[in-house]
Amino acid sequence: MNRISVEKSIAYIEANLQNPLSLEAVADAACLSKYHFSRAFKSATGDKVSDYIRRRRITQAAFDLIKSPDKIGQIAIDYQFDSQESFTRSFKGVYGLTPNEYRKNGVNILAHRRSSLSAERIEHLQQNVSLEPTIVTEPQRKLIGIHCQTSSVQNNIPVLWQVFMRRLHEIDNSLDNGRFGISGYKDFDPTQFSANAMVDKWATVEVSAIKEIPEDMVAYELSGGTYARFSHRGGKRNVQMTFEYIYSTWLPNSIYEIDNREHFEHYPKDYQGPENPESELFIFLPIKLKNQVE
Repeated sequence: MNRISVEKSIAYIEANLQNPLSLEAVADAACLSKYHFSRAFKSATGDKVSDYIRRRRITQAAFDLIKSPDKIGQIAIDYQFDSQESFTRSFKGVYGLTPNEYRKNGVNILAHRRSSLSAERIEHLQQNVSLEPTIVTEPQRKLIGIHCQTSSVQNNIPVLWQVFMRRLHEIDNSLDNGRFGISGYKDFDPTQFSANAMVDKWATVEVSAIKEIPEDMVAYELSGGTYARFSHRGGKRNVQMTFEYIYSTWLPNSIYEIDNREHFEHYPKDYQGPENPESELFIFLPIKLKNQVE
């Protein structure tokens, strides 16, 4: 019942991003009181209604900055900001760039954008994602595997894993604790994270010691430290929905920010493959408390 109400509210919000939106009006569209609607929305999406509206408006404004010739002040008015100054503050808080800098950059940045919550996304969040992560301290790990560079457009990751799995038997001293996928976002500028941005990826296993490294493979030492650990179930089909929830909903609403260490996924021993809807993997986000001095 609550999910249907939330879906109605999302449809109403999406139809009125460029019109005034009050909590009372959105709750009425969901046929719930403001109190019950706010609780239902948070439970279903992990987000506050006001935060969802604000980030959807900023995401759509970001598209308009690239595709529309309209002045920045007009775009701010279109998306119900009181002034260009308040729009600029909110926009920079999400994207790390002012609207003018974003327009000059000329690319749609993938990091921190907020997609519309479809019925499929709501169902995925309720059934297949841990909306609140476990905060863990991970040890340093010695890894051996295969490396490539890829972008969202190229998406060479499936091939990377296929090649690695065929050669996994060549690694003699691997530990029996699953596999690790490493993303090289260390020192990566999120303001440049477009669909064509190249990112380092590694498909690896943990080893007891780095001794002999098979030909065309590489050694990698995972830094360890404090991580937010999320579970994801459903194979590869909906994994981007999970990543988007982590970066665009959980992270900005948390007391943490990204630390300059590796992001990685752990595929446990019983992982059933990327096509199996019952497959579960764990996503590790390197974090530190906001405003923490390094």
